[in-house]
Amino acid sequence: MIFRAWASTLFSAIKCLVCYIAIILSLSSDSFAADQVDQQATEIYSSVMSPYCPGITLSSCASGDATLLRTDIHTWLQEGVPVEEIKNRLVARFGEGVFGMPSNSGFGLVAWVAPILAVILGLTAILLFMRRSGRPALAEFNTPQGISPEMATRVQAEFKDYLRNRPEKEN
Repeated sequence: MIFRAWASTLFSAIKCLVCYIAIILSLSSDSFAADQVDQQATEIYSSVMSPYCPGITLSSCASGDATLLRTDIHTWLQEGVPVEEIKNRLVARFGEGVFGMPSNSGFGLVAWVAPILAVILGLTAILLFMRRSGRPALAEFNTPQGISPEMATRVQAEFKDYLRNRPEKEN
């Protein structure tokens, strides 16, 4: 009899504990899902240029229309619309410029590659200029008057050898 009462009390306590854990887990999963939606929404707001405030992201725009657009994006995320679909909707509604960066195809690809090529070509030109301006041209070497042609050839050869093997200038 005592054992039955004790077992019944223990069983009731375990049921309460399981219910308590289930409630805690469901509340934390709802909170986690809401936090995830808020985080995704913030990322989108920060990456989208506001169509209502030129030069400002959607997260910084104080326009009433921007607030409505942020609400639409948040609602779409709560409904489970994927982020890529939301981006496609924004592009369809406001155009490619809504992301403030060129696309990865067509003319947008040129906008990504052109600055890189310009920097590479500029550095190459500077390097070539510095290498050529740092050493005298061979044509500037004047052979002294009054020496034999054999000696002049030897002096020219040694001068070329010197230019190839000379140590770097120390500042």
